[in-house]
Amino acid sequence: YEPFIIPKDRKMFFRTIVEKTPQFGRFTDDQGEWFSYLTPILDNNGNVVYVIELYRPTEQLDRTDKEVGSKVFRITAITILIIAIFAFVFSYIFTYPLRKIMKGIGHLSRGNFEHVIDLPAKDEFGDVAVAFNKMTEDLKKHMSSLAKTTAEKEKIISELRIARKMQTDILPVNFPPYPGLDNIEIYAEMIPAKEVCGDYYDYFMIDKTHLAVLIADVSGKGVSAALFMMVIRSLLRISIAENHDPASAISKVNKIISNDNPSSSFVSMFLMITDI
Repeated sequence: YEPFIIPKDRKMFFRTIVEKTPQFGRFTDDQGEWFSYLTPILDNNGNVVYVIELYRPTEQLDRTDKEVGSKVFRITAITILIIAIFAFVFSYIFTYPLRKIMKGIGHLSRGNFEHVIDLPAKDEFGDVAVAFNKMTEDLKKHMSSLAKTTAEKEKIISELRIARKMQTDILPVNFPPYPGLDNIEIYAEMIPAKEVCGDYYDYFMIDKTHLAVLIADVSGKGVSAALFMMVIRSLLRISIAENHDPASAISKVNKIISNDNPSSSFVSMFLMITDI
């Protein structure tokens, strides 16, 4: 116990006496900075008779605070790092099925239908993987079927183009056809409803003075009608060349096709043979 005179700037000391309650805080004197804890001692009448003071240099407290703060920082940093590692590991484990599914979708988007997602069907992700693999297999079969159908369709279209070219090539297309004959004017055009058809026209000089003009329509459309038309055209040209009478020429061709016509195809026809 060391009695001494309290200077006026020790406001915390006088506040302890006036308020009769413990006070604590820092103060500075000639010897340095201190941390002080003050508590009043009261008599039976409630008056302050003594003030007990415990004080320490703040240097020790600051050093302790720094040590504690450093330890708390290290513990906090280590805790956060451990939590982050655990979070990353758990995230990697839990998102592994999802990443495999996303990888499978990437392969599918690039047209790789052979990729299979290998996940055990134990949860929802496994069910999604099974559904995805089935979808990929179905899509692969569909694409194969579509490619085959497309190839067959392209082949048919190509054959139809060839048939159309063959059909149009046998039709007369030079107009005027006989520049040296001023008394003859002819023009014709055929536009088929499909790639090929059974309609056709024809004109030709049988000899130097006789001109044959023919317009015909074979029943039906498509390749069969076009083929039937080409047969009729060839037969008529031969028959007309042998006989300049239209009725006789058509009658002869009619007898030929009626003997071998299982499809019952027929032809509507206009035939004119004129002496120019």
